[in-house]
Amino acid sequence: MALVEGQARVLRTMLTTLDVDVLLHIISLLNVEDILSLRLTSRQIASITRLRTVWHNVLTRQVLTQDIPLTRSYSTSNNRQLLSYNNLAEISPSELEHAVRGALHANENWQRERPSRTRASRIQARVGRVDLLKFLKVHSFVAEADSDEVNDGRFLMSFGHGRESPSEMHMQVWDTEATGPDAEEGVQLVGFWSGRGRAIKLAMDEESGLHGRAIGPDIQQISRGTMVAISRSFETLGSDEISFSLDILCISPERPPLGHHPNVHTVKSFILPGPVIARALYGRYVALQVRADITDELGQGYAHGILKVVDWLRSTKLNSLRELGTMPGASKSNDEEEVAIELAFSAHGANRAVRHVQFQHDWVLVFRESVLEMYFLPPSVLGASASTRARVLHPVACHQWTWRIDSVVVTERVSWMHERAALSCVTCNGRGYVPDSGHASTSDKIDQQITCACRYRPLSIAVRFDSFFPWPVNLLHHYVLDVDQSVHFNGLEATPQAPYILFPTLMHTVPSSVRLFGHSILAMDRFGTLVWTDNEAAEYRVSQDTSAHGEAEVEAEHAPGRSSYGDSGERVAGQRLPLSSRPGSEAKAAHSAPLPSADTTVSEPDSQPEALVSLHDELAPATSLFGMRTMDGWCSIALSERAGRIALGDTDGFFELWDHF
Repeated sequence: MALVEGQARVLRTMLTTLDVDVLLHIISLLNVEDILSLRLTSRQIASITRLRTVWHNVLTRQVLTQDIPLTRSYSTSNNRQLLSYNNLAEISPSELEHAVRGALHANENWQRERPSRTRASRIQARVGRVDLLKFLKVHSFVAEADSDEVNDGRFLMSFGHGRESPSEMHMQVWDTEATGPDAEEGVQLVGFWSGRGRAIKLAMDEESGLHGRAIGPDIQQISRGTMVAISRSFETLGSDEISFSLDILCISPERPPLGHHPNVHTVKSFILPGPVIARALYGRYVALQVRADITDELGQGYAHGILKVVDWLRSTKLNSLRELGTMPGASKSNDEEEVAIELAFSAHGANRAVRHVQFQHDWVLVFRESVLEMYFLPPSVLGASASTRARVLHPVACHQWTWRIDSVVVTERVSWMHERAALSCVTCNGRGYVPDSGHASTSDKIDQQITCACRYRPLSIAVRFDSFFPWPVNLLHHYVLDVDQSVHFNGLEATPQAPYILFPTLMHTVPSSVRLFGHSILAMDRFGTLVWTDNEAAEYRVSQDTSAHGEAEVEAEHAPGRSSYGDSGERVAGQRLPLSSRPGSEAKAAHSAPLPSADTTVSEPDSQPEALVSLHDELAPATSLFGMRTMDGWCSIALSERAGRIALGDTDGFFELWDHF
């Protein structure tokens, strides 16, 4: 013992005689646990381990480069710089250390085989079935206009139809971190909206607000809220006729009271003669799918209707049917009332059902049954000076999968390496925008500029393909649509090259079984965590622990001799899927082809089938089991990585909240 203590004293003496720069270099090679152990050796070394340089290096090397989120629970709620990774120099060294250690601790628990929970609540949502759950990325009303969201994961939106009155819709906004006397298990209702009829489709603006583009002074109050578009059908009062409408709502749970406007209120409504499907919403643009009772020049029908992008802010009327009189190039008297443009499908997209529509800055990505199409939609296309005659937008590039898509979820990833590269962009000089070719002389206005290529980030695409059997393929596939670093928008091209590398790269394949006529739901957040429900029927034993709803949970332990679930049972599983960079010039694929004009046909993709097993699977972490139960019924799921929170809605009108840090 004396020998060991003597060696320790010699080691402390040697460390204290080293220069501070040498000590800092040694510390930069250590992980957090080693740094904290080193802190206990002497007061001098302890003071060095508390320097900003030490924890800024840990932040860069172990958090930012790994795209690990700085969790909200380990930082002050009003610290916008820390949560948005901006102006870290204004944060004290102790708070920086606390945030970095908290992020690494939370990430360790998040990626365990079975993450531990800090809360499990079950709340009644006052609906018959929770059809949709979504965590809102709410901007603070006291923050700057260009700041990042500061309450990611706090406010949860639930949507469904009434239990006693199925012909009524109910949208509720919940504060999941409430501390007031009216809070139930830390959850309190802070917003509510009801409407007549049945919802056809609901679309939410993931970017929150109108993005500062041409916002009129009469609607300034909604520029910090989350926008929602709801297409619905309802019975006309006093008759049995069915009417249709499209409603644009604004959710502002943090907004101070503004006259008669509640925190969830209708901004604009359109009464329609026929049904429409709200596919996506991006500020003032909404992507709608409408019927098309026509045939094209070749006699080809439009079995799944057509897609169009509408400027709902400038439109006074919407058309729910594309008729023969509105073929491309024709004019119509009410075109001036609807500011819209049609998205023509590619040669491979004909009669392919739409699975998902995604707005990415000035581009629209349409995911059909087996085709991905990219459209260039700069502000000038639907701007005030644009032509009012009927117009059609053709895809710039497309990609075709071998198999049909059953379900898909798409998210833009957080990538610190891309953020650093954007700071040195010579095209926009860090502004993020370049002049639009249609308004080069008046490029100071935001709505007359296009987003620079440096602002685009990789897209993660989680896909479950369809099969010939009455259940989807028992595999989840993670594709990455990487950014093409060779693309630079200068604002002079009428139709620039797509900012993404086609084709999407298959990065990970995850086993996930779905039984006959089973149901599976997906959710993915910006830092790469994918969570899903499935019907994995492995052999588990039932523990004595109970879940939030009082039912026995199933432990992830093998129980020899016990049979599988059979016809019931669900699990909630997840993985944090990493991004892998690849050279931008060598991934140009034969599957993509530019479409410079309407007469150009997309070349047939390679007839060789895609491999369903990725070469990058060794980079994927093990699957985490977040929860499991012996009955079915989960029908909606929401995820917030920064809050470590998962929400699950069921067919009984309840939702569960699981906190993990």
